[in-house]
Amino acid sequence: MPTAPRRGDDAARVNAPQVEAVWQGQLSQPVNGSFSSARVLRPPRPFEAETEKAFVQDYVSKLAQPRRLAALLATLMWTLFVGLDLVWMAHDPVYAARGPLIIGLRLLTTVLLMLLISRLWSPRFGKDAKFANRVLSSGVMLGFFSSCVLALLAPAPYDERFFFTGMLAATLASFALFGLPCRLAQRLAACYALCSGLTVLSCDYLKPRGPGLGAADEHFVLAFALCMSTVLLVGIFVSWCLEVFARGSFRLREELARQHRAFVLQERELARLNKALARSGRKAQGRMQAVLNLKERLGQEAERRSAEKSRFIASAVHDLRQPVQALLSAQRPLEQAILQAQHQPARDLLRLTRQATQALHEQLRSILDISHLESGQVQASLQPLDLGLLLQDLQEAWQRQAADAELDLLLSLPPAGAALRAHSDAEFLRRILDNLVSNGIKYRRSPAAAEGRGEPARLRLSAWREGAEIHLAVADNGVGMAPALVDEGMIFRPFFQGGKHPVLGGRGVGLGLTIVKALLQLLPAHRLAVSSQLGVGSCFTLSLPALALQPRLEPRPPVAISGAEESAESLEGLAALRGLRVWLVEDDALVRLSTQRLLESFGLQLRAFADLACFAAAWSAEPRPQLVLSDFRLPQARSALDVLRLVRMSEPDLPLVIFSGESGPLVEPSEQSELANLLVLRKPVAPRDLLQALLDQHVQAPD
Repeated sequence: MPTAPRRGDDAARVNAPQVEAVWQGQLSQPVNGSFSSARVLRPPRPFEAETEKAFVQDYVSKLAQPRRLAALLATLMWTLFVGLDLVWMAHDPVYAARGPLIIGLRLLTTVLLMLLISRLWSPRFGKDAKFANRVLSSGVMLGFFSSCVLALLAPAPYDERFFFTGMLAATLASFALFGLPCRLAQRLAACYALCSGLTVLSCDYLKPRGPGLGAADEHFVLAFALCMSTVLLVGIFVSWCLEVFARGSFRLREELARQHRAFVLQERELARLNKALARSGRKAQGRMQAVLNLKERLGQEAERRSAEKSRFIASAVHDLRQPVQALLSAQRPLEQAILQAQHQPARDLLRLTRQATQALHEQLRSILDISHLESGQVQASLQPLDLGLLLQDLQEAWQRQAADAELDLLLSLPPAGAALRAHSDAEFLRRILDNLVSNGIKYRRSPAAAEGRGEPARLRLSAWREGAEIHLAVADNGVGMAPALVDEGMIFRPFFQGGKHPVLGGRGVGLGLTIVKALLQLLPAHRLAVSSQLGVGSCFTLSLPALALQPRLEPRPPVAISGAEESAESLEGLAALRGLRVWLVEDDALVRLSTQRLLESFGLQLRAFADLACFAAAWSAEPRPQLVLSDFRLPQARSALDVLRLVRMSEPDLPLVIFSGESGPLVEPSEQSELANLLVLRKPVAPRDLLQALLDQHVQAPD
């Protein structure tokens, strides 16, 4: 808001020039008064040392370019007078006698002035005040001294009429064109006065005068002295005014700069206060920005995971096509071999299709395992377990795989009585060890390489206790891996298979170590160390927390390893299923027909239905089954829950097994209780696992 003028503001404005003069040090009192000649002749007072240095630098740099132009103009005018000398020489024989000497001196002066002018373009001229003053004073003194000499050389009356006028012009140009400092102007004025006085007296008393010139000479000295004194005083006053105004302007700029600095400091203080007042707002803005950054990071993470998922799916589809191609290629030859009663080729092709089917099953199972582990729905069930018993349980299945691969499998355990008790998840640990051992068998040394080195293919599984940890090492002398791949963690990426070395005994899936890594992330205090060398072998060392030593537990029955190839011998224990009445509800025709043929081949009495309606019609009209096997997702928006509800209405104790291809949760949390006591099998299921599950459910069912 505008405010009323305070008392004394008008006086401050009136006395502003005097106040400025006081700043400059030019007035002795800040009151009204007139300038005396003594003040004019007295140089302006200098500033303090640092301020004076800055002022001189500023003054010299600003006048550098005008001084250069003035010097060029003065030298040009000096040179042009040569033409006037030539004109006088042509019209006056007396002047012509002295003309060459006058012209020579004028040209010599021009050359010397040009040499001095060249110094004006030195970088020092615009920075060094002493250097600039020396050059300028030398130039103007040279011009004035040459004018005095020319006046002595010129015959009468040219000296009084023209050359003394030239002296006055040189004096005026010295003070008016070059912005000389006041002190330098005073020294030059003294020199000019002395030289001009000597020149006039010399010309008046030494030169002969012609007739008719005496009257003029009587007043010439006085007139010239008056003119020269006037020019000198005017020159000093001009220099004094220029320096006073320059110092006042500089002081004003300095004061403005000081006020600007004070304003900047006040602005900074105000900014600091504003920052303090706006701190809460900035915090809120920071929180909002953090939320936005988090959202952006989550978006980028989602994009990255989407890209990884796309690459994973592309690799999975690529690897799934291989066994499918093998199955497609073997169907026609197998059909021809059966029709032509060629038993051996038919057996070979059947073995090939079984291997392709087993490879397809392993790949699908591994992909589903990774999806299930990464979904966050799987939790480790940590409990005490005896690793010695666990390894002995798994040894039988591993020995069978090693024998088929012509590989020596060695199991190294502590002496009897030294139990290896650990705190871990038994199922997770089985799958980790099974993947590590399977990798060692698949990537074993070739028979040719083993024969060349005189050392058979070997895989050693060692277990020992060290402090509060138990270590399980799976070491082989197979093809190995480059250490760089191990250090970079490449071996744990999906579908990575260790480089260019061939996999013996069947193609690997490339997901075993990925599953191992996912399982280890769910097991606290479990870690895996890997060392490998190309062409030498690999060693995987699993470390897990140990428990206090206690007596060994009783042996447990052998555990079948999922993914092992089923043979006729492995299915002989399922004879108890013969004659079991099973109803199957499956909408997929291929799965329904193949499952029916599988179960009927083991003597089960099977009825198959394509949907819930057919099942319900048979349920109300035909004898009841002993077990129901149902796909979860059925046509017409039905599911295994509808089958379960229908069965439970009349047969609450009838066993029911869900046979589903879903990888995620089957039902919402509100319906989870209905599936609490049911067995859920995830497709694909190996025939052995399916038959074993049906047998277990039949045995556990009440009579």
